[in-house]
Parts: sequence; C-alpha cells; structure tokens
Amino acid sequence: MRPYKIAIVAVVIIAVVVVLQVKASRAPLAEQADMAATEIAAGEPLGPELPAEPEAPEDLEEPAPPGEQAAERLQPAPQPEPPKAAAPHPKPTPEVKSKPQAQSKPQPKSKPASAATGTQPPAAPAASAPEPKKPAALPRMVDVGADHCIPCKMMAPILDELKSEYAGKVIIDFVDLARDPKGGERYGVRIIPTQIFFDGDGQELYRHVGFYSKEEILAKFAEFGFIK
Repeated sequence: MRPYKIAIVAVVIIAVVVVLQVKASRAPLAEQADMAATEIAAGEPLGPELPAEPEAPEDLEEPAPPGEQAAERLQPAPQPEPPKAAAPHPKPTPEVKSKPQAQSKPQPKSKPASAATGTQPPAAPAASAPEPKKPAALPRMVDVGADHCIPCKMMAPILDELKSEYAGKVIIDFVDLARDPKGGERYGVRIIPTQIFFDGDGQELYRHVGFYSKEEILAKFAEFGFIK
C-alpha cells in the first residue's frame, strides 16, 4: 500500500476510538440523570426537609410602664353627659286691650248769624260766565305773482271780487314777488301765478299754476267745504 493511504486509515481508526471513548464516558452520567428523573417522578424527596419557619406572632402592644398603667387604672370611667334641658318657651305676653277713648261730645251747632244778630247772610258769589270760544281760523287762498306778469294782472280783479263777496268765509291773499322776493321761497313757488289753498289749520290742500278763473276757484272752495 502507498504511504498516504496508510496514514488516512490510521486517522480514521484513531477517530473511531476517540468517539467510542467519549460515548463510554457519557453513559454513567446519563444513567445518573435518568435515575434522578425517576426519583422525582416517584415523589421521593430530593434532600432532607428543612423545618418550617415559625410564623411571626401578631403585633403585640408593648406593655406600658407601670406608672402609666397605674395612671390608667386611677382614671374614672367616663360618665354619660346629662341631657340638656330644653329651652323654655317664652310665655305669650297678654294683649293689653286699649281702653275705649271717651267719645267726644257733639258740639252744639252754631246758629247762623242771621238768627243771632237779625241780619241776612251774605249772598253767594254769582258763577262766572263761560268764556266765548274763539272762532276757528278761516281757510285761505294765496295767489303768488307779480305786477309785471300778464296772467297775474288778469287775476287781480278776480281776487278783489272774491275778497268782497266771501269776506268772513275765506281769506284771499296776494304775494307780490316784486315787493317780497323771498315769498317764492317761502311758499315753494317757481312759476307765477300760482294759487295755493290752505285749510283752517294751515295745512296745504291744493295748488294750481297759471291763470285761474273765478268759476274754477269757487268750485274748489265748494269742493273743500269753504262755501256752500
């Protein structure tokens, strides 16, 4: 055989011998472990039992010194408190009946002076007469114009007739802007002539712009009830 083959065979033999020795050394240990497992399974104690520790006694109160015990014995037992007396109810005060006041004697009626002296009593003052009611303000028609205006000149005789015929029933006024330039602003007039009708309280009822005939003016008076 060749030398290297001999070496390989020797190595294999040595390895087999080593494995067998290892298995042989481990066999007793395995048997001991199996025996211990069987003892535990059988319930046998593994070792000597230790005595159980005595239970600790409950907390005991430390004995008080003899002086304190004597003091506790000398103290009398607490006595129950006596019940508190209920507060007495206040006695009702008797009502004092007021004595009836002496009724005043009726005084004798004084006789009229006329019986004592023989003179007649003065006469009562006469009631004052009621004040006459103030007449209500009259309705009014205002014609705003100017002397140089042709329609205004045409209306001038009509206004004069109305003033004379319906005096005391309707007030007729003429505002001449040539003499009163602010009259147009006061009445809000921009075109002349303009006729404005007012009731007795001064409230504007109607206004007309331009020439206005007498018949039309009288019809407006009747419409507003100024005349019948």
